[in-house]
Amino acid sequence: SSSWQLTDSLLVVYGLDYASFIGSAAREHESLLPQVAIQYLATPRWRLHGGVTPGRQRARLSLDAFRGETIEQPFEIVAPEIAFAGQRPLVDHSRRYEAGVERLFADGSGSLGATLFYDQIEGHGVGLVPLLPVGSIDATANGSLALHAPASSQVRAMQGNVRGGRLVVRRAITERISATLGYSAGHGRHVHNLRAASPSPAGNFHERLFQVATGQVDLDLVDRTGTRISTVLRLTPSPLLFAIDPFAGQMGVYEPTINVYLTQDLPRFGLPIQWQAIVDLRNLLNQAPVLEEGGALLLATRSSRVIRGGVAFRW
Repeated sequence: SSSWQLTDSLLVVYGLDYASFIGSAAREHESLLPQVAIQYLATPRWRLHGGVTPGRQRARLSLDAFRGETIEQPFEIVAPEIAFAGQRPLVDHSRRYEAGVERLFADGSGSLGATLFYDQIEGHGVGLVPLLPVGSIDATANGSLALHAPASSQVRAMQGNVRGGRLVVRRAITERISATLGYSAGHGRHVHNLRAASPSPAGNFHERLFQVATGQVDLDLVDRTGTRISTVLRLTPSPLLFAIDPFAGQMGVYEPTINVYLTQDLPRFGLPIQWQAIVDLRNLLNQAPVLEEGGALLLATRSSRVIRGGVAFRW
């Protein structure tokens, strides 16, 4: 993807997202989806934005990322899960349409944004592990579930539509500490009739209201030690499965419970590049969504605790 600053107030980010399976048997199953995002500064305090982006792209297009000088490249949590129709793999054709408005605070310390989004979900793989029936699972002392050996996991294709909206408030608390609060609600997809042999993937999911609240606190010590730390907390009353992050990557990560993302600038050694060491901690409490369906428990496979480290650079 690339960006184009048409005028001082109009920024366009564009690109193409191509995906295909390797091998002659799956060569015909490919996808080419556009990536377009537009941001327009109507007045010094009002900003309009809209876009169309592929749903399978976890590191979504960020308009602010094209303006800044820092590296912002979070890790992929896991490789995409591939659903099959018989022996045929399904390409994720999911995409999001969204439009919104953002009000910048007069003192320049933050903003309030509202966005409406509509997702077309097609072929998004969802990995689930069937567990023992409800009532046959023991609780440990700390309140988590002590599960016996589960059956083999299965990947179902999520299909359908998701529609909703989000509110995001950003505020600088001090010169080095900032906070972001987000709330999203709408109609999402929920596991349904997973045991039945559904004639289509859409039969495994049904529509359900959802609510999600999340908060993020950032500590910026780049000018002193080169360190930046972000902590994200996500709360939701129901274990819904999202094909696309309802906050579109604005909260850094979208995994359950507590997430910590740390970057540390490294010496350049005279080279014309930026180096950063990265530590990425996802779902520290290791609370994977557990869904109840037909008297059995289903464990989502994508949301277990992950701890990663690495190095990112920009020329």
